[in-house]
Order: sequence, then C-alpha cells, then structure tokens
Amino acid sequence: MLARKSLGVAALVVAMSAPGLSARALPVLFNDHYYEVVATPFLPWEVADAAARASAFHGVSGHLATITSFAEDDFLRALRLVTPGINVSGAFVQSEVWVGGFQAPGSVEPGGGWQWVNSEGAIPTPSHPGPGYSNWAPFEPNDGSGFGAESHMTIGLVNQFGWNDEAIIAGIGGYAVEYDVPESGTLGLVGLGLAALTRRRRRAP
Repeated sequence: MLARKSLGVAALVVAMSAPGLSARALPVLFNDHYYEVVATPFLPWEVADAAARASAFHGVSGHLATITSFAEDDFLRALRLVTPGINVSGAFVQSEVWVGGFQAPGSVEPGGGWQWVNSEGAIPTPSHPGPGYSNWAPFEPNDGSGFGAESHMTIGLVNQFGWNDEAIIAGIGGYAVEYDVPESGTLGLVGLGLAALTRRRRRAP
C-alpha cells in the first residue's frame, strides 16, 4: 500500500510540473483511486456534482470526492494547491473547491444530516458526533454566510486545511473529482502516463 501511495504522489508532482499540461490531463492515483481538481470558478455545487458524475476515466464514472481519512484529506489539499487556476494566495477569492459532502434537506441546522455522495455514509460534526473521519475548520459548520443554510462542503476556505459549509459561489475555484477505478488497471495507467510525460519532456527544446 505504501508503494502505491508513493507512486501517486510522484505522479502528482510530475503531472503538475510538466509545462503545457492542464490539471485534467492526468488524474492522479492515490490509494487505489484516481483524483483530479477541475478549476472552474463560480460554479454551484449542484452543477459541479453533475459535471463530476458526467466525467469518466478508464471507463469509470466520477463523483465529487469523498474524504474518509486524514491521508486522503491531505492528498486533496496538496492537489488543490498545485492545480492551475485555483487561488492559493490566502485571499477568499476562488480558493475553495467543492467536494462530495452535503446536508440532507430538512436537517437540523447547522450540523445535522451531513453525509457523503454515493451513499458513503454520514459525516460527523461537532454538534452531531459519530463514527468516521471529519476535519471541519474551527466553528464549522455554521451557516455563517448570511445567505441562508450552507448545505454543501468545500475544502480550502482561505487556504485552510479543513472543511467548510458553503452557500455562495464567490469563493469557489473549482471542484474535486474521484474515480473508483478497479485496482487491476491503476498501476499500468500511471506507468503509461509517466512514460508519456517523459517523452514530452525529451522532445522539449
């Protein structure tokens, strides 16, 4: 497992440092899943959710990323920070990325009913604790925007490492997609991607 994690980080570094490649050119392997951050500012969560589900990699449909461990959370933080087009200046503008956490309609505000897309389970909050990983930023979730219930999750508010409940799109820089690619295909795909990047570099003047 450690070898696969290291290979995923290596692919991330190579893919994002290669000139002329977009963040979508090579979804990145981590822990037997692939991930990408798509830089599309001012996008509502519902539109990002539909776009993620319409995406595909190696024949597998995507979904907004679900975060169930510290390692996965930290990986997505790093991927957000190296994605071109995502604001990493520390300002509010376009630093946030939608992920697959949402609050079920009719839930107790602000901390009740949080869950992951794809029926991947409930999300604990300070006011509604439970099993499972969580990494809410201080005082989140809080419905703190003044624009009604904040019912969808972002990462990267002012470049914090932590989760935020959000209702407005002014600070949205994009969204994170996860692909549950079968394990048998993952290592070969990364090898092909790295080989293609190496050939591209060799051709560069």
